[in-house]
Amino acid sequence: MTKTIWYYVFITILLFSNAYIDAAVLKGTVYNVKTSLPIPFATISISENSQTVMTNEDGSFVLHLDNGTYNLTCSHIAYYSDKQLIELTTDTLEIKMQLNPSLIELPSISVYDRNYDAAQAIIIEAIRHKDKILKKLNSYQFDAYTKMTIWNASNLDSLTPWFIAETQLTAYWKYPSEYKEIITARKQSANMEAENNLMSIGEVLNFNNNRVDIGTSSLVSPTAKDALKYYNYYLLDTLYYDSLAVYLLEVEPKNNNNPLFIGKLQINANTYEIMGVDFTINEGLDAPALKKLQVRQEYRFFDKRYWMPTIIQYDGIFDIPFPLVPTIMFSYTAALQRYQFEKEYSDTIFEYVLEVDENADDYDSAHWQTNKFLPLTIEEEKAYEHIDSVKNNRPFLEKILPIVPAVLYGVTSQPDYFHFNRVEGAYLGMKKRFSFDSEKIKVFGKVGYAFDAKLWQQKYSLNYTLTKKHNFSIGASYHNNIQTRKTLNSSRYGNATGLSLLFKHDPYDYFREEGFKLSSSFSPLKQTSLSVSYNNSNQYTMTKNTNYSLFYKDRTYRVNLPIINGKLRSVKLNFTFETSQLIKIKGKKYSFSTYPYTLIRFGAEASDRSVLKSDFDFKTIYGQYYTARQFFGLGTFSLGIYGTTKLSGNLPPQRYTVMDFGGNILDAEMTYRTLHLTNFSGDNLLSIYYRHRFGTKLFKRSGLPIIKKIPYSLSIHGGAFWSEIKDNAYNVGHELISQTNNNPYSELGFSIGRLPLMAKLSFTWQLSTYDTDKFYFGFDIGF
Repeated sequence: MTKTIWYYVFITILLFSNAYIDAAVLKGTVYNVKTSLPIPFATISISENSQTVMTNEDGSFVLHLDNGTYNLTCSHIAYYSDKQLIELTTDTLEIKMQLNPSLIELPSISVYDRNYDAAQAIIIEAIRHKDKILKKLNSYQFDAYTKMTIWNASNLDSLTPWFIAETQLTAYWKYPSEYKEIITARKQSANMEAENNLMSIGEVLNFNNNRVDIGTSSLVSPTAKDALKYYNYYLLDTLYYDSLAVYLLEVEPKNNNNPLFIGKLQINANTYEIMGVDFTINEGLDAPALKKLQVRQEYRFFDKRYWMPTIIQYDGIFDIPFPLVPTIMFSYTAALQRYQFEKEYSDTIFEYVLEVDENADDYDSAHWQTNKFLPLTIEEEKAYEHIDSVKNNRPFLEKILPIVPAVLYGVTSQPDYFHFNRVEGAYLGMKKRFSFDSEKIKVFGKVGYAFDAKLWQQKYSLNYTLTKKHNFSIGASYHNNIQTRKTLNSSRYGNATGLSLLFKHDPYDYFREEGFKLSSSFSPLKQTSLSVSYNNSNQYTMTKNTNYSLFYKDRTYRVNLPIINGKLRSVKLNFTFETSQLIKIKGKKYSFSTYPYTLIRFGAEASDRSVLKSDFDFKTIYGQYYTARQFFGLGTFSLGIYGTTKLSGNLPPQRYTVMDFGGNILDAEMTYRTLHLTNFSGDNLLSIYYRHRFGTKLFKRSGLPIIKKIPYSLSIHGGAFWSEIKDNAYNVGHELISQTNNNPYSELGFSIGRLPLMAKLSFTWQLSTYDTDKFYFGFDIGF
């Protein structure tokens, strides 16, 4: 009862405090004096408290202020500023502000005539000044508000909103390329879960750089040092930002073979800094489903020194010509304000590129309105109402059906909760993570039961971070569970649920391991990790315990291959370099790969009878290299190299490396396709695989009238590997373990398709002479 009373007291206090804070609302619309049309993205500044907001696409703005007198300034490039003195004495006041256009006619040319030579001279000066512009900025931070609306645009006359997402965030930047955002508050339509709202800015596209990266494409910036090789420039007008002259240039690609910008560029007539861009991208961008992409940025002067973006906009249309797939239109806008410059930031602040604050979903109306720099348009307000009403009034079955695919995916992709294979049968389990002392202490535990193996499994671990500067930590764990041999085609996490239940195929071989591990790791440099561990465990052979699957009742699972039972005590050393980035969502850490991407791993393991008192005696090393990046304007390529070798002793079968027949169309990047149901393994193995995605670029570059219009994406793939078991005392019964190939196994193929993110036809031929598939026909999924 007491808690209930205090709850209502607390709510009452909040209501009164919000009422006090939101004492008055100032609403306004900014118009063009000559046309009477609203002006979008004009800046409204208040001199008394330095508060700044912007008008939305309808030319409207909203300010939440205490009662009092305020001096308002409204400004926009191409207009003379307007100032008004207003007095707030009521709850709501609506005003109108008008701006006079500052467009003037240039001497000797008429408005909108295209002056080529003058534009060339201006852009040469902009290129010459860019190094000075880039060097004067060492660090900054800003607050921002973002909003994004997704529409079903199958019928352009009747757009249906799908969802709306809004966020408020703070961003930090440090020379040369450190960047980080913290989402402090977020809202979204009722049909979108809060945890899926990660709307952010990403590092601001800097058109002062020589190249601007959009997705996997690198576009030549209109102010790049070599820009004149790629663009024509035309001077259209001189605009005025109060007394400051601004050149308006038209940018035109010289060819459509390369992805390049088309549109208008605003250049400061005094300092030659960029003050605004309005670009689309030509047909050289290899994105067949992206029918439109509009990129806009508007800049404002801060601290009497820096021109910085205050509006960032992306508008586009995705059209995938596939049955039942609707056309999607998206509109994204970010308003950036409250810049602070030349701040000192420690390196630890940039550990995560994105964080979601613990209180981001605790809605505070006063805080939200104060930091909402841009109001929703009338259209967006109506979309919110429509989505929320449809969501709340849907029949029960319609609410349930959309989550069925997610549940099925979760069942097959979360092996700690459920998985199925021929050794364990069905497994049900649970896991839990805890963290204490600002995440210095981390505790993990999982437990589950394998029904056909009749085996309880568990794992418990404790990790303590000694210092966050280099992520130096120590840990200990105990486990008694089923392990898999190391595979190269299939996921290292050993989840064969889908293949087993649907096709009665299982590429893994399993054994049980019980023991403990002591470990220590740290990051000597950014994006690197060095770890050392001591492993002490008993290992046992497991047998096949079920022949169940949903289909193919007449098939039989292959035998689970035996291991050498015994106590394995070993020391491992591993080093990893990976160009991945970390995000932190309400205390939980996640990692995602960047593009271009590079992964380098190498390590060693040693087991010794005399010193470690192990039942095994061996030394082995491995190395891995993988990269995915652009290839000189001819698409992208991926290259994967893996090698392992035994240095001495006898490697037990459970430590062999397996080139397995697993893999699937969802992770077919470096997958051998013609292995059928054959695994190759050994204590020595070397594999090289290459994939090149030309997209449509190869056809476009041909220049041939018919060929260059082919809308299909083309990629080639191929690889070779070699494995052997050399001078090993465990060769007895080797035919039960798997095949080796003392001669290289090789294959070559290509994939072709039109639809990004959809299946592409894939054809692959085996070039060697092994008893596997000689020819593979199937599908790949990817860009």
